[in-house]
Formats: sequence, structure tokens, C-alpha cells
Amino acid sequence: MTGFEETIKSVLVRTVPLPAGVGRDWEDVLARSATSTKTARTRRLVYSVAFAAVLAIVLATTPLGAMIARGFGDFSGWLSGSTGHPASTGEQQTFAHEYKNSWIRFPKTPALRSLIRVRRDGVAYELFGFRAGDAFCLRLVASSTSRSTYTSCAPKSDLVARRTPVLPLTVDAPIVDRVKTGRRVFFVRRAGVTFGITSDGVAAVRASAQSSDLKGAVGGDSFLIINPRAASGAHVSSIKASDTNGDEVVVPFTRSFFDTPVAGTSPTLPGPTKAERPVEHVRIGWIARREPRGTAVPPGIFRFRKSTFRRLLAPDPGGVARVLVYVDRNDELCFGLVLVHEASAGCAPLGSSPNWPYPFTLGEVSGGSGQYASVFGLADDVVARMTLFLADGESVAVPLKDNAFVIEAARSKYPFRLVAYDSAGIIVGVKTIQDPSIFRATARKSPPR
Repeated sequence: MTGFEETIKSVLVRTVPLPAGVGRDWEDVLARSATSTKTARTRRLVYSVAFAAVLAIVLATTPLGAMIARGFGDFSGWLSGSTGHPASTGEQQTFAHEYKNSWIRFPKTPALRSLIRVRRDGVAYELFGFRAGDAFCLRLVASSTSRSTYTSCAPKSDLVARRTPVLPLTVDAPIVDRVKTGRRVFFVRRAGVTFGITSDGVAAVRASAQSSDLKGAVGGDSFLIINPRAASGAHVSSIKASDTNGDEVVVPFTRSFFDTPVAGTSPTLPGPTKAERPVEHVRIGWIARREPRGTAVPPGIFRFRKSTFRRLLAPDPGGVARVLVYVDRNDELCFGLVLVHEASAGCAPLGSSPNWPYPFTLGEVSGGSGQYASVFGLADDVVARMTLFLADGESVAVPLKDNAFVIEAARSKYPFRLVAYDSAGIIVGVKTIQDPSIFRATARKSPPR
């Protein structure tokens, strides 16, 4: 079989389903074909026409096809862990120390990799990457008279789906300088930073901020855009990525907490719209029995509220988020989200939950410059699995363990629809998330050092 025939076979196998009961036997097809030179030339001509037709359909109808047409690749560099190069010993030690003193204890400190290093207007920027469970994260460190640090993550499902060649993680985060005048200290905004993950084949990433064209640094399968005019209110309004041929694609992102998405959403939200059978109460047996599942809650979280029982649960054990569950002195069940250095939570008797009568309690945290929202909560014992449907037509499985769930979803894909199924596959709960402010933090602070 020639390489040309292998290509045709690969495309046809992936895109054209066979009738039921029919197997694929490519060699048999060739064996039964004429072998004369004239027949071979005719066969190649037919293959060329068939391949062109199939390829045209693929490129016209699939997101991946659009990426292929423009010369973009996949996220294999991130998925294989080969992006950039190992970070310096000093940076890895600083990173490990921060996580050692955080509210989340990783089984092993993630390996930090250096991706991009630039210096602009007296500020040194270094972008790092690491993986924690099924989350792929970027950490930006900007050093001048003060040190600014930002960490943002994208779920593995977004890298595997390959619907866009670039995943912005943070847009227009402020970079500040520490200015001392006499005994007073001021923090002055110097610039804004936008950074994210790129797929193979991305040669350039640029942004627009009012009338300014901002060219980003690209390296280590990532990008970094510095916006010096952010201090005067010129925020990023568009992001575009191009390949080596100069072909460009518009990258979807959300500009601010309450902005409508810039691109990438659909007016029709997929997925089921109602439950097939009701569940009247949320029952979580192990909490009622006070079983010590998950891990103990570190000291310093929510000191303002006494509790009789509390645990940290990890739907994704190696990830950067935990679901907090505790029962307060009034026997109210509380739940919340705990990140590396911050947390948010709320309490209410389950019967008066605003999500009632759904078989899960639901929270959502997003905002600021971060491009991903955290959807989390607790599910009834009857819930066996959950799926999140996004406005771009995508659906992703929601990690669920010990009745706790948490998943990251791109804010440019609002609204979301969360669907719960029982062990028989019957839909027991449906909830649509329309507004990023559906769940607001009641506490936000850093742990003791």
C-alpha cells in the first residue's frame, strides 16, 4: 500500500461509518482490484477524487478540520509533557514551598517547566507550565519593584477536543509596581498580561487593545501578551492566532466578569431540558454517618463558623481544586470550593436550597481576568454520573467522587447545562447556569504562613 493510499484509508476510516455487520478489509479491496499500470493510474485518480470530496466535507464540517486547513496541529506537546524545559532549581523550590503551605496537599509537587522569558519596560516576565491531575496550568511571575504571580488552568478535555488552536487562560491581569513615598506605599498598575496555551503549528498570537496591535511572545506551546496601555484603560478586545502560512483564526475569550462572550457561543444550548424522574431530597449517607472520607480540613479555613464535621473532597485527586463539606452548629450542610490559596463557601438547610428540588447542590465561581469558571457541588446518593453541556455544542463528563463534583469550563462557552443520571442512565436532574454570579463567595482569604 502506498503512502497516498494510507492517507485515504485513514481519512475514510475516521469519517465514513460502515454499515452494521460489515468489517474493514482494505487489503482485500486492493487484492481484488486490477493490477495493470493503466488500472492503477485509474484507481489513483478515483482515490484522488474521493479523497478530495471526503476531505472537503471534513474541513467544512468539523472544528478539527478547520484547524487542519489552517496548518494548526494538536496539543501533543502539553499532553506528552514535553513543553518548554525544566524550571530552575530556585523557581521549583519556591513553587514547592508555596504549595507546601497551601490549603491543598498534592500527592507530589508538580514539575514546573519554563516556557517563555521576556523583559519589557523594566519588568521581567517568566511563564511556567505544569500539570496537576487532569488540569494543565500556567503560572506567570512578573518581577519589578514588586512580584506579581498568576496561576490559571484548563481541563484536559479542552486540549483533547481541539476546537481551537489557542486556549486563553488569563486576559488583562494587572501587573503592578510598588511605589514608596515617605512612609506611604502605593501600588501602581504598569501593564496588563494575557497568556494561554497554544497547539502545535501556532506561529504567532496577537491582540488588539483599542487602536493598538499587541504582538505576543510564543514559545513552549504557550503565548504571553503584554499590554502597556492597560493602565490607561485600553483593554484587550480581540485575540487572533496564525500559523506559518499566515492564516488567522479568531480566538474566543471573555473580556470581563459580566461581559457577554466575545466569540464561540451558540444561542441553542444542547442536552436534556428536564428530568425523567424526580428526586425530592438530597441524601448523602456517608455525611449523615460522619464517615471521614477525603482528607482533614487544614486549620485557617472559615474560622468564623464553628462546625461539627468537615472534610475536603477531591473529585480529581491530583487537581488544583477541592470541594469543602461541613456541618455547622445549626446542623446546616455547607459546601464550597477550595483552591490553592483561597476558598469560598455558603450554607443553607438543604430543603431551602435555591437549586431545589434538583438532586445536587450547585456552586459556580468565576470572574476577574481568569477565563475558566469552576462548577462544583454535592450530589445525592442516587446520582451515578454527571455531564456538563456547553453552548458550543460540546459535552464533557464531570468528575464525581464521594458525592462531590468539580469541573472547569471556559467562560466563553456560557451558558452551561449540568445533567445528573442515576445508575440506570435515567435523567434525575437538570440545571442550566446562565449567570457567572450564581454563586458568590462568602469568604476569601489566604492561609497562615
